[in-house]
Amino acid sequence: MPRYFLQIAYNGKSFKGWQTQANAPSVQDFLQEKLSILCKEKITLTGTGRTDTGVHALYYVAHADLPAKIDDKPLFLHKLNALLGDKVCVSDLHAVHDDAHARFDALYRRYVYYLSFDKEPFVHEYSLRLPKKPDIHLMQDAASELLGSKDFEVFAKQGSPVSHHFCEVQRSEFEDLGGRLAYHVQANRFLYGMVRSIVGTLLEVGYGNLSLAEFKALIAEKDRQKASKLAPAHALFFHSVDYSYYPYTPCNNSEQKPFIL
Repeated sequence: MPRYFLQIAYNGKSFKGWQTQANAPSVQDFLQEKLSILCKEKITLTGTGRTDTGVHALYYVAHADLPAKIDDKPLFLHKLNALLGDKVCVSDLHAVHDDAHARFDALYRRYVYYLSFDKEPFVHEYSLRLPKKPDIHLMQDAASELLGSKDFEVFAKQGSPVSHHFCEVQRSEFEDLGGRLAYHVQANRFLYGMVRSIVGTLLEVGYGNLSLAEFKALIAEKDRQKASKLAPAHALFFHSVDYSYYPYTPCNNSEQKPFIL
């Protein structure tokens, strides 16, 4: 059976995350159901990673073994997206080698969290509105402390089923969008709830409730109880993922943003 990588975008508001869960709607289950209808047999998807309940994706990748080679890709995508409706879109798919793996072969994954300072009714569904503007320079100083390979247990949800908490963060910085702010974080892997916990804690630094020295100590102590509560999920986007052999990653060339932001 030929293996394909699917490029997926989804609005996470209606789902309990990507991963299949008992008695809860997931993007994985929804997409598998529609693919199975189209292919007339059961299709299983493997995604590049989990996303939390309510988190969105701009450029997510999953692989599936399909029953036959797709000769007319535009027609296949048209039929699939007709079944998917408005919340999920498969923008493209590519044949890959039989051992290609959407999760294990990923070089990095990248998330973006959006913050807004002004009252704008068409933005708040996809960004966290703050009561006042924090000190962005302090937040950037703290964000830079995350770079490199570190134990990020302090930012992981307790009880996460992982063998270790080390991640290599390759990018951690804020982008000023004028009245809005985007936090970009890129790493080889992320822990459950990690990005939202980081954002919540960086905001504590930005509002003067946590010093830079205390932020650094918090990472070293690995005490989850000392980190901030998770920032809300609705403002977080899975931005992109990259592979050494995959032919097309648009986010490498531009800062892809939700159109409303």
